[in-house]
Amino acid sequence: SEAVAESREAFGTVVPFTHDGVTQLLVAGGDCLTAHDPKNGREVWRWGTWNPERIGHWRLVPTPCPGAGLVVIPAPKKAPVYGVYLGGSGDLGEESLAWKTDPDEATSDVSSALFYEGRFYLVDGDRRDKALVCLDPADGKVIWRGALETRDKMEAAPTGGDGKIYMIDHGGKVFVARAGGSAFELLHQVEMGERGDEPIRSSVVAAGGGIFLRIGARLYHIGRE
Repeated sequence: SEAVAESREAFGTVVPFTHDGVTQLLVAGGDCLTAHDPKNGREVWRWGTWNPERIGHWRLVPTPCPGAGLVVIPAPKKAPVYGVYLGGSGDLGEESLAWKTDPDEATSDVSSALFYEGRFYLVDGDRRDKALVCLDPADGKVIWRGALETRDKMEAAPTGGDGKIYMIDHGGKVFVARAGGSAFELLHQVEMGERGDEPIRSSVVAAGGGIFLRIGARLYHIGRE
């Protein structure tokens, strides 16, 4: 990596994905995005960078998110979100960049993107006006942007399930929005945190026909018997 100082650091998860019948591992960090052969770890391709000026404090927290023939990775510090074509090899040039967002409309410093039912979703949770953003995979344009009423940061990645998007803020406020559609629709919001629980960074988990929420020292399961 050509990254320097803190920009060499990354906190995301290695992501397995299959594209055109080939399985690889995605890694984001060090100012670049790489794909690896899971059999031996060999680097298959590399794309970068979202940090051409080699700023030293651009550590990367989000995990790469594959979907619709792309991998989406938000750059840090209110920078754009990038969509890169899958299926390349070697050092990828600018032709492998499908799109990047206008950071005034869609950005994320910590929260990973979600690919669900054919669209990408992003929690813009580091600004004063928090929002859920729905992106078109074809061009990265914002289909809709919906306000989330909270003063707390939102760093947990959104979760998709049952046609809905689940989100949680640092204080334990949970939001449920409808996935898809031509406009944002908030279905429910509820305060589940207590004093001393914050900061809550665990994503909502959908499994077994219900959802799980880790809030402070408590684990909640919400679902049908």
